[in-house]
Amino acid sequence: RSPGIFAGYLNDPAATAAAFAEGGWFRTGDLACADATGYLCFVDRKKDMIKSKGENVAAAEVERVLNEHPGVAESAVIGVRVGEGLMGERVEAFVVRAAGNEVDEATLQAFARDRLADFKVPAAVHFIAALPKTPLGKIQRAELKRSRTVAGASGG
Repeated sequence: RSPGIFAGYLNDPAATAAAFAEGGWFRTGDLACADATGYLCFVDRKKDMIKSKGENVAAAEVERVLNEHPGVAESAVIGVRVGEGLMGERVEAFVVRAAGNEVDEATLQAFARDRLADFKVPAAVHFIAALPKTPLGKIQRAELKRSRTVAGASGG
């Protein structure tokens, strides 16, 4: 909330109402936590949170772990819908290999399993030449999700 915040979305009163809380607070969609000293730590974006088997999985947390592996140049993690019911989404990763490295899916899953809870370990790892990004360098997760839909995989 500030005097400099925008007034709302042009010609979209529903989106404007959804974006602002009581008292004029703008909902950024950022998820953060605070420690006992009040230090804030960014966790993820709400829209990037994956609901897997009744648990919340922060895509950024899984990406940080994958990016620690020397065979990974960069990664992006998305949730892929798994049928109907309580399963929700499964965690899938898109990985750009580090130059000259041929790391495979099983190796990355084992690496993640040593560092994450089982429900956070990617069920699938897709290797790609480059992550789709905006001109500002932000990963286009929607494009990755579309590529999974086009490929005919909706989970399972």
